[in-house]
Amino acid sequence: MSAVKVHPNGLDEYHDRSKAAPARPVVARMYDWYLNGTHSYAVDRQAGEEVERAIPDIKPLVQENRAFLRRAVRWLAKNGVTQFIDVGSGLPTAGNTHETVLKVSPKAMILYVDIEETVVEEGNEFIEKTGWSEQVGMIQGNALDPTSIVNHPETKRIIDFSKPVALMHVALIHFFHEPQYVPVLDFWKKKLVKESAFVMTHCTSDDRDREAHKKVEDVYNRTPTPVLFRPRKEIVLIMDGWEVVEPGVVRPKDWKMEEMEEGEQDPPVTAMWWVAVGKLV
Repeated sequence: MSAVKVHPNGLDEYHDRSKAAPARPVVARMYDWYLNGTHSYAVDRQAGEEVERAIPDIKPLVQENRAFLRRAVRWLAKNGVTQFIDVGSGLPTAGNTHETVLKVSPKAMILYVDIEETVVEEGNEFIEKTGWSEQVGMIQGNALDPTSIVNHPETKRIIDFSKPVALMHVALIHFFHEPQYVPVLDFWKKKLVKESAFVMTHCTSDDRDREAHKKVEDVYNRTPTPVLFRPRKEIVLIMDGWEVVEPGVVRPKDWKMEEMEEGEQDPPVTAMWWVAVGKLV
């Protein structure tokens, strides 16, 4: 295991040293570490390193997923969607939704939702410091309780549900069983108006080493959010009720690579994800 980076005074350089370090890893901060962000604690990086030993390409595959997110929201913003709800967003750092969308649609409104209180606190601090708090908000919310998300005062400030909204479940549904996520998606399909969109990525067991996946599952089972790997034939069913945008449910490398930002590096290519964007018609 690599050594934790420290300041000369012995303090962990990654986090606010006025706050106590948490006792358990959190997926959102692990994800930030995979993206080479700076919003993780030693316990998150240790868990991330365990995942990395089981899946050596964990960082490239997370970076591939984030690159798809950027292409998807850029395409939606170019096609007139000006409101985004990113559920299970993690920390809004390292090339996340709002900084991509606002380059295309400067008046867009973006709401982040995450279940972890500390992640939301750090996320709001970041949004405030970067000067986007009028158009960008972050709330604590459970993805499985969409009613509470809709009724939150910050949601009401940011989002106008009489207009199209892009709902984002990026690297999220694989944390839920079918009886959990189906009612949630049914709720959103009834709540959102026509021309709204759904952005989804899901980790897969297709073309991956099962033994390595078992090791990853063991690591995530020690977090609040165990992970479920599914084959494409099951992931396709998640898009029921949405008109899937071409080219369909595909690998990230096959989804609108022309939407990369000028000068952006080609993302890694892995066998971890199936991705899709759907529209309500």
